[in-house]
Amino acid sequence: MIPRASRYGAAFFLVAVLSARGTNAQTPDLSGEWVLNPALSDDAAAKVKEVAGPGFVTGAKTLGGQTFFPRASYGKDVDRINLRQFLLDAVAGLSALEIEQTAAEIKTVHGEDGVRIFPFGREGTGSSVSGAVMKRRTRWQGEQLVLESESGKTRLIELLSALPARGQLVYALRYEAEVFKKPLDLKLVYDRAPARRP
Repeated sequence: MIPRASRYGAAFFLVAVLSARGTNAQTPDLSGEWVLNPALSDDAAAKVKEVAGPGFVTGAKTLGGQTFFPRASYGKDVDRINLRQFLLDAVAGLSALEIEQTAAEIKTVHGEDGVRIFPFGREGTGSSVSGAVMKRRTRWQGEQLVLESESGKTRLIELLSALPARGQLVYALRYEAEVFKKPLDLKLVYDRAPARRP
């Protein structure tokens, strides 16, 4: 018969081993340079236009060459148009994606102005292009990386999944903004960029 102290010691050792396996489990490495595969991806500009609505203030009337806007639409509709244009401008940066991943953080780069850093294991902060403070969270959901950015009533959820056998990265995002009637959902597929020659 095993003494009680030894049984507790063995149980503690087993829990410690299993915990160590969980924390040392290999997470996918998403690092690298990626190029958009348009044939397998959503048309981002078309999706933005669908969700954001027309590029003009609804209810506007023209009289003698002057455009008059209904007073009720000044704030929200103008904010919607500005955000619509910002997203359409940002679509160009989706043609390429660069990822730098370490044990402490992951950095994503979309174009020249789209650099963001997400720390692992704690909440981070950063600034949006408009200057608003964004709260950033990161977590692994199996082999899928989840990035969350939030500021007030604006929320962005990004899911990144590597397909090593095909040399591809699937990038899905959901953007929620109060001025839009529904969220913007995009699915983009990236091919690994060819290695640069020295």
